[in-house]
Amino acid sequence: MKHSWSHRLFLAINAYVGRYPAFDKAMIFGARWGIAVLLLFVIIFGFVFVSIGEVYLGVAFLLQLSFISFFGLVISWAIGSLSPHRRPIIEMPSIRQLITPFGTWKSFPSDHTMLSFIFVLVFIFTFSVQWYIVLALFMWAIFVSFSRVFVGVHYPRDLVGGFILALVCSLFFHSLFFGTLHTLFISFLIR
Repeated sequence: MKHSWSHRLFLAINAYVGRYPAFDKAMIFGARWGIAVLLLFVIIFGFVFVSIGEVYLGVAFLLQLSFISFFGLVISWAIGSLSPHRRPIIEMPSIRQLITPFGTWKSFPSDHTMLSFIFVLVFIFTFSVQWYIVLALFMWAIFVSFSRVFVGVHYPRDLVGGFILALVCSLFFHSLFFGTLHTLFISFLIR
């Protein structure tokens, strides 16, 4: 059977599983908890803006984050239903998998990748922060994404799909929010 670029890259990465136990543990942490750490950071940052008097900015951020994440998951689920791609363990049972995902029916696009980049993109679209914070957030999102491939639950193509979906959803819904919904939100606050 001829493998795609994604399968070949996955197998090359998967070959390193078990060689360095400390690295395996870091990847397991990233795959399981990395997204929660990122979400916690961005939510705390949003609440800090609410608490220091930037109520509109903080509330707008938290609403966008919720709205875009929800619709991203709905679109991801629809893509997975219409064009199912199985997880690596189903297609190649001999691989080394370090964690067990919630389900094996959907691999493409990666929800962890999509949500990680949605969190980062909405954050940088909303707040003016230093370049090194933006870089750190992007690096963390990349870490979360890569760890999902390393532990054996996603192919690299799933990460590409998750990133593209995050970018499209973030750009579309952010522009929608600061267009139509922004006007409605302001009129609601003025009343």
